[in-house]
Amino acid sequence: KKLAELSKLMSRCKKYSRQWKKYNRAKGRLKAKSEQQLEYLYHKTTKEVMDFLEQEHVTDFIVGNPQGIEKSTKKNPIKKAKTTKKRRQQLSQWSFGEIKQQLAYKAKLRGIGIDFVNEAYTSQNCPFCGGHEHDKETFAVGLSNGLWQCLRGSCGKKGNLAQLCNYFG
Repeated sequence: KKLAELSKLMSRCKKYSRQWKKYNRAKGRLKAKSEQQLEYLYHKTTKEVMDFLEQEHVTDFIVGNPQGIEKSTKKNPIKKAKTTKKRRQQLSQWSFGEIKQQLAYKAKLRGIGIDFVNEAYTSQNCPFCGGHEHDKETFAVGLSNGLWQCLRGSCGKKGNLAQLCNYFG
């Protein structure tokens, strides 16, 4: 809001006049402040994640790579229907590269292995047998009843989500 207000005030001034320069400096200070706040939030978030991983004695950390999530959300009618204009703007301004870089750096410092994987179809693989790439949907989760089941004949495991979380948590 303040940036828009300063831009409006600047538009009423003659370019490069004293008043215009004052508004321009104020605008620069405001931008710098918001960038510093974002940088601090990235640092704080990644530090808390690393502290938690270290506290839980985690040696390998797998992070889903959301690359391409914001691409063509406006052009694709299916994606456009799922997202609002505000959400598309938030996605395009999301700097996951900065967070990813800080996570990788801090994990390396603490001796934690980090791997970035593509998230596509990960919920379809059974956590016990893993399924195979040629299998279609090897894992089924029923969120309404809280049950899961491996659909592969060789595995066939099933149970509720709480047990699954306890097993892998």
